[in-house]
Amino acid sequence: MKRPALNEKTSLDDFKQFYWLKEELQLFCKENGIYAGGSKIDISKRIEHFLKTGQKIKTPDVKSSRSVSDNRNYSEITVHTMIGENYKSSEPLRDFFESIIGKQFKFTVVFQQFCKNNPNKTYQDAINFWHKNRNRKTFKIAPQFEYNTYIRDFIAANKGKKLSDAILCWKYKKSLRGDNKYADADLSALK
Repeated sequence: MKRPALNEKTSLDDFKQFYWLKEELQLFCKENGIYAGGSKIDISKRIEHFLKTGQKIKTPDVKSSRSVSDNRNYSEITVHTMIGENYKSSEPLRDFFESIIGKQFKFTVVFQQFCKNNPNKTYQDAINFWHKNRNRKTFKIAPQFEYNTYIRDFIAANKGKKLSDAILCWKYKKSLRGDNKYADADLSALK
């Protein structure tokens, strides 16, 4: 079956069986008076609720609150400063970490999760965590990043294939009904 258009007549089954870009989900929400903010997973849940019940969720799931980090004077942050609630990565924090770690510092998903999940730790604890984990080759990719997971799995299973091959197979895979996990059968898109 060809991938259907996403509209208010799309069946819940079709919605769940096909891959949708976040931008497509947001557009659907805006066209149907549904709150379009948040993560791809949150937006998908709102659309599923709408397709199942016809009810529109017009407000965010959680009230947004200004981050404690947003109110900080970054010039006062030291390695002894507590990370605090509502951690957000920012340019001033990047500059802080680079001043201690060096230009090789990068915000990774795992590092950001550590900071968000450990508000009572200090920035020194975060720096130690970064050093301990900087050379890890693979990290668990969050479920909403299906493309990244697919590309990683394709490359791991097909040594010698190019990224362009992986992308062609991904485009083929996401047009099909079902999951978006890499399978050897996806190589048929290269023929």
